[in-house]
Amino acid sequence: MKEYLKKYKLYIIIGVSILILSVGGTLAYYIWSSNTNAIVNTEVCTPTVTFAGGSTINGVDIVPVLTKEEGTIKDIEVKKNSTCNRDVTMNLYLELTTFPTELSDSSFKYELYKNSSTTSIASGDFSNREQGNTITLLSNQILNTSKDTYTLYIYIDGNVDNPGTMAGKNFLFKLWGSGEGAIYKENVITTPDSATGSTSKFFNTEVMREEIQSLTIAEDNTVPDTPGVVSKDISQNKDGTVMLWYTPKEVTSSDGSTKTMYDMWIGGENGVLQTGTNASGMFAYLTNIEKLDLSKLDTSYITNMSRMFYNSSGLKSIDLSNFNTSNVTSMASMFDGCSNILNLDLSNFDTSKVTNMNSMFYDCSNLESLDLSNFNTSNVTNMSSMFNRCSLLTNLNISNFNTSKVTSMRRMFSDASSLQTLNISNFNLSNVDSMSEMFKNCTNLINLILPNSSAPKLISMRYTFQNCTNLKGIIDLSNFKPNNYVDFEFAFYYCKNITEVKLNNFKFSSFRCAFYGCTLLEKIDFTGISTSNITDMQNTFSDCSSLTSLDLTNFDVSMVATNKYGSGGLHQTFAGCSSLETLNITGWKITNKVTSLYGTFDKCSKLKKLDLSNWDTSGVTTLNYAFRRMTNIEEIDLRRADFSNVTSTTSVFYLTNNNVKIIVKDDIQKNWFNTNFSNLTNIVVAD
Repeated sequence: MKEYLKKYKLYIIIGVSILILSVGGTLAYYIWSSNTNAIVNTEVCTPTVTFAGGSTINGVDIVPVLTKEEGTIKDIEVKKNSTCNRDVTMNLYLELTTFPTELSDSSFKYELYKNSSTTSIASGDFSNREQGNTITLLSNQILNTSKDTYTLYIYIDGNVDNPGTMAGKNFLFKLWGSGEGAIYKENVITTPDSATGSTSKFFNTEVMREEIQSLTIAEDNTVPDTPGVVSKDISQNKDGTVMLWYTPKEVTSSDGSTKTMYDMWIGGENGVLQTGTNASGMFAYLTNIEKLDLSKLDTSYITNMSRMFYNSSGLKSIDLSNFNTSNVTSMASMFDGCSNILNLDLSNFDTSKVTNMNSMFYDCSNLESLDLSNFNTSNVTNMSSMFNRCSLLTNLNISNFNTSKVTSMRRMFSDASSLQTLNISNFNLSNVDSMSEMFKNCTNLINLILPNSSAPKLISMRYTFQNCTNLKGIIDLSNFKPNNYVDFEFAFYYCKNITEVKLNNFKFSSFRCAFYGCTLLEKIDFTGISTSNITDMQNTFSDCSSLTSLDLTNFDVSMVATNKYGSGGLHQTFAGCSSLETLNITGWKITNKVTSLYGTFDKCSKLKKLDLSNWDTSGVTTLNYAFRRMTNIEEIDLRRADFSNVTSTTSVFYLTNNNVKIIVKDDIQKNWFNTNFSNLTNIVVAD
């Protein structure tokens, strides 16, 4: 029976460089040289082969696939000296280093292709193979061009019957070659253990990360023969090609006490030092190193730079001038917690493959300027918290950001409290679902240029502009036109200098505290909105003391409800709207799900008429402060209201016009008002 399991892909991207007299910048290479030449010169034919992350091939949790391209892929490029004028031969072998017996089956196959040919030059399967075997892929292969490219595919063929026991197995193979005087080198730093804090050990040494005072990339892997030097092999293959060594020293603290700190070096053979594909957390928690020069580190094959410098709060400068990031897919939290970094030059970064920039610069709280104009963000999906807590950042250039694939911008600029101007007019919001807290606490932001892009997938704008206390003028969101209901809680909370908000064609699920404290807000455009899913309007317009008119007759409040804690619902919805002269909520039909009208219209001191004629108040138990301080109110229409279940009536009409005309539905309600509010003199029954 054919078993079609989920498709699995593992891509190992290979880079190649030609080295004749210098080996700088390579990761793993073979050199074939004539035995008759003691010194390599430009006339010697020396094929060079390089492998990303070393010569190993890892298969993890492999499953049957329908095409070879969905299996494990290894690209190999072979170059020979450009001055070589004769053919050169080479052999290529595949060693089965780790090989589970379950994979010894004819459906587990390999195919080798040359120079993009559609015909394989070597193929076979792994039936009757066992761990430790070596397969000859090429024998006396002639290199008659300056460069040949080979692609090796290893896969379980899902188009034929295969045992179910094969799925989920892991393998480890190693490529190697032979020729005249073949030499093999691999100068790859082993993948560091995951660091969980500053007391975590650095590369399994006895030294805690917080105890390192300096870290230097050495010229080679030669450990000094000096008393007190401690060394450790940190090469991926444990062959001594990458060495780490350190020396202790006593350091006097500011309080006069002494402690042991360490100077540390890392060096690769012949000056070649390169990481593997995973550098996550490699330089994390270096809390006492101020300067780090990584210009000699070859990062060409790294795919994961997440948390690379995480919480290295001692760092003030990092030399990344030679960083090759062309294969990196994750930069999440890369500089997160580098709270003392003063500047970052990332002008050479290639971010074309990066998908995750979540929290990349989080808490870089001493960074004042950042130029990311060279960043290619066309594949990034996550920018949440990217500049969160960059509290001294005043100059940010993101003018070329392509955000067409971004789904989350949550907290992207939150607490960037020194930004005064931000231009994101180029942003594409077509796939964004969350802008919650995006500009929260940008307390000095005055000028914000928003995109004209639509945001059809948007579902959250919670706290988006909260505490943007200096943001001025008109905020136009009319082009967003979300297809979904948007959570708008606290969206403009305490944006006390904005004067107008345009929300045309929005759909809302919650309006809690949406405009609370917008004291200069004069106009809100609600044209074409939908509110049928709104459940909470607590403090929605509280302290909007410059609003003179609100037309909310198109609001559907049928789902609005008081929560189990007695708040939510219509709790203080219009409280403090002290300039409001007209409020059109004629179409509102609240239901018995509203149990509290606590302070709903408190201090609406200029309002003269209030039409609540469609309100069902049969569920209301709390009326505290509902109409307090309405000093100019002349009429409140409550002709369908029933307050027979009300149990709490504290200061309902305190400092309110005692002669206000209150229209009730019948004598029962009239008697209720007269009994509970003896100061009111104009209670009338509706015609």
